[in-house]
Amino acid sequence: MFEKSSKKLFIILILISIFGFGFISGVKKYFPYQLAKNIQNKYLNNSYEIGNLKNCQIQRLETLPESFSVVIGHAYGTHKNAQYNDFIADSISKFLIVNRNNIEKIIFTGDIFSVPSLYKWQRLFDEFGLTDVFVAPGNHDVERPDSKDAFEASHFIRQDYPFEVKISGSNVVLDDSVVSKWLVGNKAQRKISDSKSQDIIVARHHVLITELLAFANSNTSPVPLPSVEQFIKVFPRHKSVTWIMGDGGAFESLPRITCHSFENHRFIINGIGEVENDTVLILHDGNIFSHIIQ
Repeated sequence: MFEKSSKKLFIILILISIFGFGFISGVKKYFPYQLAKNIQNKYLNNSYEIGNLKNCQIQRLETLPESFSVVIGHAYGTHKNAQYNDFIADSISKFLIVNRNNIEKIIFTGDIFSVPSLYKWQRLFDEFGLTDVFVAPGNHDVERPDSKDAFEASHFIRQDYPFEVKISGSNVVLDDSVVSKWLVGNKAQRKISDSKSQDIIVARHHVLITELLAFANSNTSPVPLPSVEQFIKVFPRHKSVTWIMGDGGAFESLPRITCHSFENHRFIINGIGEVENDTVLILHDGNIFSHIIQ
């Protein structure tokens, strides 16, 4: 009897230890949290369907056209090595400098700098200001009071969100997903509905439906996100809308780019993590392509 009781107690203690360690690992992100996260993302990224979302492909360009525009998510790169004085990721800076004579416009889809300042915004537009630069802000850009002050003080940044511009043959709406708490606000909904274009790109930072949280750098939204079925109800069904979101790719465990679709909507997430196969989006002749940077 005593031996059986001892075995039961031993098993209970083991279970408590496993549960406790798992809880601490999840909260504190100790080992094996990242390993589990990698396995989870590997499984998800190889899945062709997530809920009712279908997998889609973005054609990759090995050779860039003579004239194009570029969309860059999470331009400062990895969180791991981010320092106070860091600028944009070296790989992005190199890409923009090498191709400066061929780039028509640059769209940054949020988190341009890890720690923004007015000096960094000034430097960005001084170095690349000969090209039109547009910014769809992320949390790093405007969420902290000092970051928001620097953002708003920069007279180079167009800030009347949401606004629509013609870029390399595509109609693009620039949105501020921070102020709308990741959701698509009424102004952005009206901008899409009122656009004369039947094929629209919306550039923003955060993901906007719950199915995409698994691919986001920030995977806990400030408010509950709708499912894709709920989401599409407020948009015209006769228009094709492509949502480009830059809050992705910051970690090696995340994919460099994802593309999913549902009815007349396409959802693309990408961002820079300063790892192999970092990818930017290329706009050319009304089409969207992907391109791996070195």
